Amino acid sequence: MSGDAGAGAAQPMLRRLRVKFVALSMTVVTLALVAALAAIGYLDYRQSVDDVYDELRQTLGLAASVDAGHRGDGRLFGEPTLIPEKRHPLGEKAQGGEAPEAPAPPSAEEPPADEAPSDDTPAPPEIGRGDGQGLTPMAVYRVDAQGTATTLGRFTTASVAPDLLPEALADALEDGSAQGYLGDPGLFFATRRAGSDVLVAFADQTAASSWQNLALTLIGVGAGALLIFLAVSILFARWALRPVERAWEQQQRFVADASHELKTPLTVILANLAIVRSRGDEPVAAQDQWLAGTEVEARRMQSLVGDLLDLARTPDPATLRAGFSTVDLSDLAEGEALQFDSVALDRGVSIACDLEPAVRVEGDAARLERLVAVLIDNACKYAEPGSEVAVRLAAEGREAVLSVANRGPLIAPENLARVFDRFFRVDAARTRGLVADADEPAAGGYGLGLAIAREIARDHGGAINAASTPCAPSAEDGGEAITVFTVRLPKA
Repeated sequence: MSGDAGAGAAQPMLRRLRVKFVALSMTVVTLALVAALAAIGYLDYRQSVDDVYDELRQTLGLAASVDAGHRGDGRLFGEPTLIPEKRHPLGEKAQGGEAPEAPAPPSAEEPPADEAPSDDTPAPPEIGRGDGQGLTPMAVYRVDAQGTATTLGRFTTASVAPDLLPEALADALEDGSAQGYLGDPGLFFATRRAGSDVLVAFADQTAASSWQNLALTLIGVGAGALLIFLAVSILFARWALRPVERAWEQQQRFVADASHELKTPLTVILANLAIVRSRGDEPVAAQDQWLAGTEVEARRMQSLVGDLLDLARTPDPATLRAGFSTVDLSDLAEGEALQFDSVALDRGVSIACDLEPAVRVEGDAARLERLVAVLIDNACKYAEPGSEVAVRLAAEGREAVLSVANRGPLIAPENLARVFDRFFRVDAARTRGLVADADEPAAGGYGLGLAIAREIARDHGGAINAASTPCAPSAEDGGEAITVFTVRLPKA
């Protein structure tokens, strides 16, 4: 129940972590995407503007070469335009401060050199209010020294709105630049000298508006990409935080199991002490039963705390490996097997060793001794009386392979992967009701030994696994089986 409660308490924290993870990733991706789309849109806009300016300059260059010496080449659409006298920079005021007269508009009796278009000639589209049409429609004008502008019809595919033209020409000439943009009428312009005159070409702002369509497309694509990334982020957050969730649950379960295991001996100790206190008038010898029980439980607690401390250590790998030395695993395994001869004899089993000599590994000798001791002790605990515990060591390629096998109860396949979990014990059948005494306070074990063995193997760059094969094909869980624990460590 406590494990379930711990898992339940972890859910809000994990949910907050997932939300923060998704929010952070979405923020970063959104900013990156916005920056990328803005850069693409800006570059496309600049390219469009540059293309418009190029066309304007090319048109003016062609007009200047064709119009040289032919001042009458300009066809007039409507009346000539007179730039306001205070604005045109080319000529000077007429004597007396009067602006020179504008040329008389062409008439039917006396057409200009470049005749005005007939009534059935369609007028070019007006530009200057952001409604330009076609492939870069432009209006080209020649402005003389008196500030009179005429249309170069040969090169004109649009016209500036009459109410905008005078000011547009004046602003373009006053600007003094070879090209630029007039924000009020929304016109791009370019200028070029042609003798004493100036050629001015205008294009509508819509000529450089292709970036807007691209921007809308990019916004749509970006929004779709963000939605897809949101879904991926949610899935990825769940996947990325799954180890954290498992670690949290394991921690909660570990704490709960440790508390439960400590609670039992503490309860016995407190009960024994209460009995001793209530019989304070009796001699100590008469209360040996309660004192001995207290000692047994204290030893159990000492053993458990030692194992917990072993598991709680998370040494830095670099620091851990710095203390490694070459260890003769063959001698170490033989020594541990000899140490457990008496234990095996007491439990009615024997230990048989098949150790290849001079198998060496890099590691911590004390921790490797603990690893071998855990495996041999575990095998002796669960071996059938009268059977044999087989300890084998051999070099296989670049690995040292140590195996400890015993004949005993079958471990179900679903439990094999869990035998290395902390506080995990398969069932009561494998403990066989072993009774603790003062010399062996933890005969039944706490389910920590194999967890410690796995940590030691991992710290040495190795791995440990378990296999349980029934002696008879029809054997069920609890029947006889050969159980083998195998450790693989890198050779020195």
